[in-house]
Order: sequence, then structure tokens, then C-alpha cells
Amino acid sequence: MIDMKRATQTLIVIAFAILGLTLSVTAQADRNRPVEVLRAEIDRTDQLIERADPLIMGSGNQVAITTLDRARDLQSRAREEFAKGTVAGYASARKLTMLAREQVQVALKLIGGTPGNVEQQDDFVLRKLESVSSLLDRALESLATQPDQNLVQIGDVAKNNLDRAWEFYRNKQYRPAVKLAEQVEKAANKILSESERGAMGLEDFDRVSGNVRQFMEQVRQEVAGCNSTTATGYLTEADQAYQLALQLHERQRTGAAMQALQRARELAMKAGRECRGLDRLQARYDQLSAELNRVRNSPDAPVGPSADAFNQLLSQAQEQLALANRHINDGDFQAAAVALQAAQIAIRQAEALMKQTG
Repeated sequence: MIDMKRATQTLIVIAFAILGLTLSVTAQADRNRPVEVLRAEIDRTDQLIERADPLIMGSGNQVAITTLDRARDLQSRAREEFAKGTVAGYASARKLTMLAREQVQVALKLIGGTPGNVEQQDDFVLRKLESVSSLLDRALESLATQPDQNLVQIGDVAKNNLDRAWEFYRNKQYRPAVKLAEQVEKAANKILSESERGAMGLEDFDRVSGNVRQFMEQVRQEVAGCNSTTATGYLTEADQAYQLALQLHERQRTGAAMQALQRARELAMKAGRECRGLDRLQARYDQLSAELNRVRNSPDAPVGPSADAFNQLLSQAQEQLALANRHINDGDFQAAAVALQAAQIAIRQAEALMKQTG
């Protein structure tokens, strides 16, 4: 373990040193060979990946391994851009190879001399999935007022992949969870990009206002079953913006009316996200409650000197879950998320203690 830690720390230092080398500095020493300088930079990245590979692949840290795979992909694309032999290709190659180095650094930091750090991986993947879930929500909402069948199909596949990613996460299979999350992220960004492009060409006020009105009614049904004053407030503002749009349209101020419709739609989307955020928190609360019961009733629960520390961790988790439940009922989603995170950490620590003494 000590050798592993020293090797990792040494490689991290090397990685930072390599990343600190920029093409501009090297090129000043040899202005007549910019292409050769770039080729040398790409070769340095190859060397860094090659040296990091045995440490990361042997660490057992699935997230670090996935991050190194991403570095390899970026480096492969860098070589493809370099092979084009154009100024734009060279610029792209430089950017990609630098991004590859950064990914290697991230992977090295993830193993940090403590291979297989489950708690660190768990937190990384959880943040990734929560971020992607929010992004996909926005993407699917963007289709509500201007549906496109191709984008709808992409959204359906993305939803299915996200469900699978969460399942992998719950089973502590972090590498496939991250890979699926990245696929969902690409799909969501594609939907958002295409939806925004389509929205720019909309000029028919009656059609757009009808779509917005229909979307707001869908959100209204969600908010009716969601105990969130924040969501209700957003929807009230959306109604006001919609009425303003109608008034502006009557005055033949079409541009301003379309902007007001867009504002109404955005506010309704916020209201919907607020309620769906509550749903995700409730689901996470239920999951952690089940995990706590499983750990508490495990036949491998420690006895003797370790039992007190184990039971204290379980008590902390129970207190944080109770606090999270209260925040959820009060509609304070941010505070609920913090409490759920604290509960999860306590449960993971109890599981680790159980394994050590088992």
C-alpha cells in the first residue's frame, strides 16, 4: 500500500509538471517547428497515460478507470485532429491533448494512494447522476411546447439509460453507472440544442401560446399534488407572464408577446422541476431508509468494542434521515439534500466498520 501511495504521488507530481508545459513556451524556443512541438506534446500525453495505466487499472477504483478511459478517448481524438494537417486541426489537437492530461490527473487523484475507496467513488457518482438527472429534466421539458418525434425518441432512450445508471449505482457498480450517465448527458444536451434551435424559428403566436398553455396545465396538475410553496409561486408568476403575453399580442406587439410566452414557459418549467426534485428526494430518502434497516439488521453487525461505534453511526444516520424527512415535508429541498448526504455517509461508514470487524 505504501509503495502504491508513493508511486501515485510521484506520478501526480509528474502529471502536474507535464500539464504546466504549454505550447507557447516551447514554441518560443523553436519557432520554426510548431508542428513538431505539438507532436511532442501529444507524445508526452501518451507517456503520461502509459505510466498511469498500471496504477489506475490495478487500483480497483471503477470511477478512476472510467476517467482514464475518457482520457484515452480524448487523446485518440487529438491524434485524429493532428493528422488533418490544418491550422484548425492543430488547435483542436492541442486542446484535446491538454484535456486528456487533466483527465489523467483526475483519475490519479481519485485513487490517491487508497485504491478502491468506495465512499469517494459513491459520492462522485451520486453527484454525477443528480446533475445529469436535472439536465435531462430540462431537456424533456423543452419538448413539451414543441415536440419533435426524433428528439422524443432520444429522450425516451435517455430516460431508460438513466434508470439503468441509478440501478448500477444502487448496486455499487460505479463504472457502468458513469458510462451510462455520460450517454444521458450527451443526449440531453442534443435535445436542448435542437429545441433551442427550433424555438428560434417559431413565429405563430396562436400556436405557441396554445402549446404553452397546455404545458402550464400539465405542470399545474403536478403542483397540485406537490407540497411546495416555491413551485406554487413559480406557477403564479407563469400565469401572470402568460396574461401579459396575451395583452401584448392584442396591442400587436408580437415580439414582446413572444418573449412573455417564453418567460411563462420558463417559470412553469421551474415549478415542474421543483416538484420533481421533491420526488427524487423522497425516493432517495426511501432508499437510504431501506439501507439503514438492512445494515442495522445484518447478522454481520460488529460486537464487542466496535459495537458502540457502529451503533453510534446508525443513530447518526437515523437522526439525519428524520431531519431530511422534516425538510422534505417543509419543502426545503436544499436542506433535505444535505441531511440525506450526511445520512448516506454515516451508513457507508457503518458498512465499512462492519466489513473490518466481520
